[in-house]
Amino acid sequence: YVAKYSDETKTLSLYPRKFANNSDQPSSRKEVSVNPILDSIDLSTFDGRKALADFFSAQSGIPLACVTASTEKHQFGNTSSGWKKKKDTRTIHIINAATVREFSAAIGIPLNPTRFRPNIVVDGIPPWSEFS
Repeated sequence: YVAKYSDETKTLSLYPRKFANNSDQPSSRKEVSVNPILDSIDLSTFDGRKALADFFSAQSGIPLACVTASTEKHQFGNTSSGWKKKKDTRTIHIINAATVREFSAAIGIPLNPTRFRPNIVVDGIPPWSEFS
């Protein structure tokens, strides 16, 4: 999925990721569908946060909640690039524990997903599926 946030309307839209060969399978170029799955949801409202949580709960099969920390600007993630350009960033770093385990086995070095400083660690999905 590709998330796009509008600074103008303060809303989030979520799009399916499609590929240049017009399928769900990777090719040399990724494209974003023009039809959003979730369109212009306002995360400052209960209904907007519920819509996002319901969508990801249905996708993952796990009950989820979308929460807000405060009205103060907050930076998730390890980078200040968004902050430098716009004085705001909404980066959330998600790690798939199965991908880390497979990578760890391939390089022969034990790795813990928290080594990559994620905000969220997911497990129970196939390795590398976060890239499809």
